[in-house]
Amino acid sequence: MVLFPASFLILAIWALVVLRSHTGPYLMTLAMLPFGMFAVVQVPSLGGLSITATLLFASMAAGLAAFGGLFQLGRRELRLNPAAVALAVFTLYAIFSAVILARYFEGAFLVYPISRGATGIQVSPNFPSVMAPLTRSSANLSQTFYIIIAFAFFVAFCGWLRRTGPVAGERLFAIAAGMNIVLGVLNIAEVDVILSWFQTATYTLHDQQSMGGLRRAIGGFSEPSAFGAATAAFFAYFASAWAYSYRARDFTLAFANGCFVILSYSSTGFAALAVVFCIFALKMLLSIKMKRERSVTIYSIIGFFAVLVVLGAIVASTQVLYLLIDLLDQLFLSKLDSLSGQERSSWSESGLNAFYNTWGLGAGAGSLRSNGLLPVLLGSVGLPGTIAFFAFLWFAIGRSSRGISDPHMRRVYASAQVAAVAQLTAMTLSVIVPDPTLLLIICCAMASVAREKTVKVGKTACLFPAART
Repeated sequence: MVLFPASFLILAIWALVVLRSHTGPYLMTLAMLPFGMFAVVQVPSLGGLSITATLLFASMAAGLAAFGGLFQLGRRELRLNPAAVALAVFTLYAIFSAVILARYFEGAFLVYPISRGATGIQVSPNFPSVMAPLTRSSANLSQTFYIIIAFAFFVAFCGWLRRTGPVAGERLFAIAAGMNIVLGVLNIAEVDVILSWFQTATYTLHDQQSMGGLRRAIGGFSEPSAFGAATAAFFAYFASAWAYSYRARDFTLAFANGCFVILSYSSTGFAALAVVFCIFALKMLLSIKMKRERSVTIYSIIGFFAVLVVLGAIVASTQVLYLLIDLLDQLFLSKLDSLSGQERSSWSESGLNAFYNTWGLGAGAGSLRSNGLLPVLLGSVGLPGTIAFFAFLWFAIGRSSRGISDPHMRRVYASAQVAAVAQLTAMTLSVIVPDPTLLLIICCAMASVAREKTVKVGKTACLFPAART
């Protein structure tokens, strides 16, 4: 096990914050979300596994919640939350697939191993990835570990949100969004002396990439794609929250994170941003039919198009148009023909091939590298795991916010919903493993509890301890 100088500092801060307040474990977990490259611990015996700060603090928060729950037995009643049940089914099947299915189908067909240093057959001279017979590895253990922690943290975080209120979770999410901006500024300013303390994971660091002569921002992540995706989710949440609250904090966080999505020059981030804008435009058009605040909606639409006209005039009168065309060609039009595009297409095909070769059961979590949410899920956890995962999404964020009467709960639900959609858009394009990610889990937990707060208990159940009244 390897620790770094920054590890001792962050662990000391965690201890101080946790001792001061019951909010501490969740504050530290969410605050570490933008530090995607910060590994507190490395485990060489497990193939150099990097345990990031967010993952470590999420597991510690879940552990503390479980420990505290032991003292509340008999004083709290257990209710069933459909979203938690669906996520539990997904987790159990992921464990089954990694332990049983990976062994059962071992050597039956070729896959792209998760490890970049794996040896095997190079199927194309156009990209370096190699295929090898399906085999069990430390990746089965690590991916199962990530999924279990995601489920445990969902349970713990929802329990905390019930006690403190979803608005408290929103405040912690604002801290995470603010930290993301700070790291983005440090990265653009090339303050590598500070960032190097937190770039300790074993991931390949892509901090010198450029697009159109401009440096691509990566913030606290290892590459522009991951930074752009996470930043788009932060933008989505606070842009939606600002539409409900008109608070300066929400506008500032949305605007700054939106700028960094652009500065990442990430096709994944741009795609998530485009989906978010489409959702906002659709909501604005649908709100015209509502009698309440119709004039506000009309003025918002006029302002929206006025901004578009101004931006169009700027683009037409400067050289920005040529730069945008060049970026569009590199990010989207030529993406599939690039080495990266061909490689990822082959990964996707491999995931679907694993789905067919395992009769729809999946080759096991951590058994293969694929690309795109659906090929990854189908190839790794098969049809049962895929159905359970999408059931979780439906119960957490799939329903309308119209049934929520409390304006604060409605704001949190709608904002968490659109942030989750932004993260899912990025995952649909670029995820390579079945880890649901803590960012998505946090958004789903906030949405689930916000809806729960204003829906009748008789119609909604929860898998978390709730105090008797």
